[in-house]
Amino acid sequence: MSRFFRLFAVFFTFVSCLSAADAVKPPLLLFVTRHDTPHKDLAAMTLATMCDKAGMLFDSYQASAHLEGGLFAPHGSTVIGGAHSLRIARALASFEVTVVRMDGVLLFDSLFQSGAKRVIDWDGKLLPLYQNVAKQLGVPAPAGLTLIDTSARGFRAAACWPEVFYRNAWAFPLQQTAEKITALKQAGLAGGYTIARADADLSPWKSAGFTLENTIDLAQPDPERLLAERWIKQAPEIDILEPNLASFMLPFSIRERRLMLTYTDLRDFKQAEKRRDLMLELTKGNSQTAVYCRWFGDAAMLPLAARGIGVSVVEPNRHILTVFNEQKLPQPTTSCFDLEPDDTQLRAWAADGVILASWVLHSGEPSHNDSVMNFYDWSTMTGVRMGSGVHWQRYDFDPDVVEPLQVPVDQGGVLGLVEPVLHSTGAGVNWETGGDPAVMVALMKKSLAKIAVHAGSNTPRGIYFFGDLHAQPKDATEPGPAQIALWKAVKEAGFSYAITSVLEGDSRIVYQDGDFVVLTQTAKTHNGSPFIRGDRELFSAAEKKLVEQTKPGWIVGAIDTPIHGSPIYQGRPYKGKAPRLHEFFDYIQNGGATGKVKSATPHTIARYARILKELSPP
Repeated sequence: MSRFFRLFAVFFTFVSCLSAADAVKPPLLLFVTRHDTPHKDLAAMTLATMCDKAGMLFDSYQASAHLEGGLFAPHGSTVIGGAHSLRIARALASFEVTVVRMDGVLLFDSLFQSGAKRVIDWDGKLLPLYQNVAKQLGVPAPAGLTLIDTSARGFRAAACWPEVFYRNAWAFPLQQTAEKITALKQAGLAGGYTIARADADLSPWKSAGFTLENTIDLAQPDPERLLAERWIKQAPEIDILEPNLASFMLPFSIRERRLMLTYTDLRDFKQAEKRRDLMLELTKGNSQTAVYCRWFGDAAMLPLAARGIGVSVVEPNRHILTVFNEQKLPQPTTSCFDLEPDDTQLRAWAADGVILASWVLHSGEPSHNDSVMNFYDWSTMTGVRMGSGVHWQRYDFDPDVVEPLQVPVDQGGVLGLVEPVLHSTGAGVNWETGGDPAVMVALMKKSLAKIAVHAGSNTPRGIYFFGDLHAQPKDATEPGPAQIALWKAVKEAGFSYAITSVLEGDSRIVYQDGDFVVLTQTAKTHNGSPFIRGDRELFSAAEKKLVEQTKPGWIVGAIDTPIHGSPIYQGRPYKGKAPRLHEFFDYIQNGGATGKVKSATPHTIARYARILKELSPP
């Protein structure tokens, strides 16, 4: 074979490989609009329906003013501090993306122009948008439409998605000019359904020859209940969402077949509690294991705990996009557990009176993603080891936040510095002793299995409890029956250690079964919240006490990550007094107050605690 033909064969093989790589990219339609665009939710549910028919993924991004991006931020994390462009770039690299933009959104324009297969700009008129996208996707126009009275006070159009999706209809606002009604008729839409008051004036539609059926009467006390009761068999799980969150999570809700119960004011916790009670009523007998919502009180989670449901809080850092569950994370040859000091080193430290210390990042919820990344940065800069609570949703929805856990330090990652620790149920937070321990631990195992698909050998081995203090008297000096029952079940599930929220104060093993240990925290409650957190002052007092007794020891405490790691609070401390992020790292990097402190991951500390107990006189 001549040199020319050999080179041609190599080139052809190379191009074929590239073509094969391109061919396997799944298609994604990304709908980009302004948050204040009228009828954006109607467009989103209609486009999602078309994509489902075409076998195409659908997601959306809403450009908005994000204000400070701190706790209770109405539109989630800030665009820059929340690394939104990173998620957009990942989508463009992972999918064959068609971008549909409305109302002249400029955000991410350079990414879209360079990375999208096509960009469709539209002016906000729904009918030509639907016709254009249907043509691009090769799906036929439906015979019917769903007309929604978007002017109805207190009613969220996003909750109506089943009336569009399951009826294979196109969604439009009920209020239309005669000219637009005629255009719809000429487009071949002859009839459909209305979500409006039963006595709404439909004469303009009937005059144009439309046959309409009222499916949801907005004059009823709770139209969303009627929606849920109708579609609960097709979409058996329900979330509790305020208006902004309902709109942001609409693509996810449709893709995962999750209904919505909404409420008006994101700070009105009583409204949220009423929707929670209705959600529990409607889903009784179903197998729902997670509910997506804003935080509306720690005690308000107890009825959900009784059903074994994890609470996945999605504020202030909601999912940027939710289509990454098939992403493959890098798999290092050495796990984070292999990089720990061996028992010989731990015994040498014990002989030298070393005090191992670790912060554990609360929480694994999506609401903490942007702040967690800032802690990772500080860990790489300082070499300080710690634990990071994780839920399976972080791996499924936001691989950019967990990929550093899989990458060696000498390549810019945090492998061996930050240990993933299963947080609470692994599907959301809740009071772990507030429900049947067998049900709670089954959810933990299910979450762990989901994480293992992504994390491989770095799958968590320990668990950090959010609230295993339920059913424990405040003046208790030993764990109660509820705690013991939970911990036994956790041990039987294969975990090697747990960090409890009961009996905080002096560091001790409060339960041991073989190599499995339950560790206390050097921590206290803050601002009325029942879950405990550590701080420098508590750690300092604990280490000084150990040094005075000439004892080695260990210290573990949780950090509420957004309070210290969100961009706004790094510059302006939360409530003017919360420690700044660097203070946690400075304390350990400097050896604590006594010079005896070394950082360690929680798994290392669990091993150290077992060794110290073994070495202690009976």
